[in-house]
Amino acid sequence: MTTDMWTEDYNKTAFMSLAYHYRQGITQKKQLLFCAEYDVSKKKGQSWKTGHRASYVCMSPYKHRTDQLLNTKNKSEFKVPPAAILMVKLIEECKKLVTHSKQTYIARLMFRKLVPACPTRWNTNMDMLNSIRKNYDQIETILRDLDEVHFLPGPKTLLEEFAEFLKPFKDATVVLSADTSPTLHLVALYYYKLRRHANTFLVTTSAALRALVDHAKKVVPAKLVVDDIYKVAIFLYLASKHLPVFEDHEKPAIRAMVGARLAKLLKKLDVPVSDAVRVEKLSSFNADELLVYGKDTAETEFDDVPETSSPVVRQKSVADLGGL
Repeated sequence: MTTDMWTEDYNKTAFMSLAYHYRQGITQKKQLLFCAEYDVSKKKGQSWKTGHRASYVCMSPYKHRTDQLLNTKNKSEFKVPPAAILMVKLIEECKKLVTHSKQTYIARLMFRKLVPACPTRWNTNMDMLNSIRKNYDQIETILRDLDEVHFLPGPKTLLEEFAEFLKPFKDATVVLSADTSPTLHLVALYYYKLRRHANTFLVTTSAALRALVDHAKKVVPAKLVVDDIYKVAIFLYLASKHLPVFEDHEKPAIRAMVGARLAKLLKKLDVPVSDAVRVEKLSSFNADELLVYGKDTAETEFDDVPETSSPVVRQKSVADLGGL
């Protein structure tokens, strides 16, 4: 069981979610149990008292064995292959360069500052690569003048292609982490976009990067699993109600699942549902009404000048009209 808490920026509303992790066969699964608003004004800590300590003690060995199995399985299945270790070393070399530039006066000689990587923020690795890639020529010149070329990671073409491969992953995390707009309906779209990117990306610079991309083709589908809640969200969103990222044979099952969930929700909320009544649509053209209107108009036509007017008045009116 894991919890996650965050605060959206628009209304400063705090949320808390609870997720349940379990194992189905040899696949690790995660199920979101609930997500609700969290009142941060109350006491942060909460003590839970229970009299079933013996039950937890008995379950502890099984829990540790399960955790060890899951962790070992993940490390063995998703371990970076030896052929792609050079890309991991490239990240470490970039970190050493940033640290060296800050410890010396090299950072003051650069037009743009180098961005350090944060251990708990994956996207900062991408920012670090971009900062080095944009300053690469200047960094190379400075290090050659100082006889410290061994701090230079590279080559530049490898950094550029590596950054190009990682860019869609950062874009997806930025969009899906938005605080001021809904993102649940975008999860399935970005999941399939990342899968397609991993399967179609072409490497031309390094065999190590090619091995890393091949490894991503296996890891991305295993990690990015589209749950039912994401399928419901993309179907209920008006722009994607036709389920563009799913195959034709998958769409009927998704529509049936959404219908069943909505019916269950209506039953739970006790919403009154009336039978459909067929209403005959009135035609915009009615010949009978048009004939009646024409008859009434013909019977009520008269001149603008009353009949009681004298001929002189009529002649004067006609003369006035002629003058106009």
